[in-house]
This record gives sequence, structure tokens and C-alpha cells, in this order.
Amino acid sequence: MKNGKLSFLKGETYTVEFVGNIPNGKGEFNFKNENRYVGNFQNGDFYEMGLLVVPSGKKQEGQFANGTYIGGSENSKPTFANAEILKYKSGQNEGQLKDGVEKGLGKFTYTNGAVYKGSWKNGLPNGKGKMSLNDGTDYEGILQMVIL
Repeated sequence: MKNGKLSFLKGETYTVEFVGNIPNGKGEFNFKNENRYVGNFQNGDFYEMGLLVVPSGKKQEGQFANGTYIGGSENSKPTFANAEILKYKSGQNEGQLKDGVEKGLGKFTYTNGAVYKGSWKNGLPNGKGKMSLNDGTDYEGILQMVIL
């Protein structure tokens, strides 16, 4: 492993340990919007324990897997950077929006107790995420949702 800094044209930077050209180990990722993640990386993604800090000073500390926040202590409530809350008949979503539609990271709590935490695209779960059913069953992986 070697320490280094990787900067992107969009203004994002990794300052982290690298294995080859891939961020692995402890480090920091600075987003273009001034959000900052400090913690562990695996294959370029946020991994295990980490801390997400937004410019307002809000902090979200907890477990990350494949770049997605999956939970914290019992007293921590996920507050994704620039999150908004939308309420539906089927439940409530707390997450990032673009043009009034879920896009980015979010957490949807269904009225039946099931919870989805992960990536969203065009208002649907899409990408890395974890679905926890109210019977204790968990499904984790990559989701690709399409509208037919």
C-alpha cells in the first residue's frame, strides 16, 4: 500500500492508501459539494466504519458497504447529504432528490416495517443497496429497476 491523492476534474479528491491505482485502506474523500467522507475504503468504495460530514456540520457515522450507508448506532438516524423527506401511502423516504425525484442515496421505510437503504435513480431503488424485511431477512446487492 502507498499513500496518495487522486483528484478528479469535477473537483472531487481521494486522499487515501492505494493498492495499485485503487483506493483501499484508511483515508478521506472530498465531494465537489463540500461533503466529506472519512473512514475505510475497499476497492474505491466507502467500507465498514466511516463518517460522512456535510457543510452544515451534520455528521452521519456508521457502517458502509459497497459505498452505501447501511446503519449506525441505535441512536443515530441516517441523514444523507442534502436529504429531504417524502411521504407516500406505502411508506416514507429520506434521501437525496433531483428535480423532486429520488436520486442518489436514501432510506425508504415501508409501512409494513421493511427498510431499503441504498442508491436511487429516477425515483426507484437502483444500484448498491440493502433491503431488510420485517421478518429479519436481509437482501444486499446491486438492484436494477426498470419501468415497463
